[in-house]
Amino acid sequence: MKNKYITKSLSTGEVITNTFNLSRYTTIADKWIAVLSIGLLSFSYFKNRSIEMCLTNKRIVLKTGVFNRKTEELRLRKIETVEIRQGFFDRMINRGSVKITGSGGSSVILANVDSPLLVKSAIDDAVDPLEA
Repeated sequence: MKNKYITKSLSTGEVITNTFNLSRYTTIADKWIAVLSIGLLSFSYFKNRSIEMCLTNKRIVLKTGVFNRKTEELRLRKIETVEIRQGFFDRMINRGSVKITGSGGSSVILANVDSPLLVKSAIDDAVDPLEA
């Protein structure tokens, strides 16, 4: 029965004379929105899970890609500058981007990392012994 609640809440002598349905376009639109939302959330989840960023004793490595793989590497000996980019909201949640620029203009951007100041410090500490 379609109107279970209403049927149970009828008073004595009260009967349902008409029932009304949602437009089929509304339910189709809702289904499409749900499918698209789930699809976008799934893609976003897998995209974020596929990003790898690390600092080794020789280089910085960034790997991205869900279906295709893209890797960016920068040797520690080639690093010239390390910049932090944080907006107001990013500073509130301690998130930001770290841009590492190497000789010859090559660069690697570690986007949306936690604790960008700590990331910069770790890179600086790794590069300092190489400069001596």
